[in-house]
Amino acid sequence: MHEPAKAEQSIRQILGLAKQAKAAGARIVVTNRPSPGRMAKTDEQLKTQAASLDRLGRELRSMGLVLAYHNHDIELQNAHASSSYDGGHRPPAFGLVSRRALGLPGRGQFASGLVRRREALRPRVVELHVRQSKDNVWSETFGDGDIDYRVLANALLEIGVVPHVVLEQGPEAKTPQTMSVADIHRRSGQYAREVFAGFAKPHGKP
Repeated sequence: MHEPAKAEQSIRQILGLAKQAKAAGARIVVTNRPSPGRMAKTDEQLKTQAASLDRLGRELRSMGLVLAYHNHDIELQNAHASSSYDGGHRPPAFGLVSRRALGLPGRGQFASGLVRRREALRPRVVELHVRQSKDNVWSETFGDGDIDYRVLANALLEIGVVPHVVLEQGPEAKTPQTMSVADIHRRSGQYAREVFAGFAKPHGKP
């Protein structure tokens, strides 16, 4: 989306997939494209990305779909530059994955950082991607760990933001492997329903 020679192809591909996804009941289309090697994007690349996302957002809106942009740590660490060049469409979603995604060092600091920014995030968050880590290692299941998601859930409810919650799994070399995939999803889903229970109530209010 940030390279002129490839943006048109990417937009056509996403729109084609979006048409199929909508037929299956999708409401949100999430996209992202970090630079290879985690290099910061140039101003020109960001301007190209802004124009590409703006066009894609208009096309998706005409189909009754919402475009969401999934940020990664490199984008958030570079002074939120990608978010500054989001064009007229202003893609709303932040891929809030872990404390590492915001470069925050410890439990509670991730959530407190988002709590401080929650008013700025209010019109932008439509989807929340969640996973957990323990001692900086991705956990086997979504549960208690480095990130206090209850703080984040309460902060979002306070400002009336009730995003679509997506459970992510990203095992790495040191991630425990003691359960079947079915058990991992079952336990993670149960924890998510407990933490985000307020999201299921009318208008997301306790």
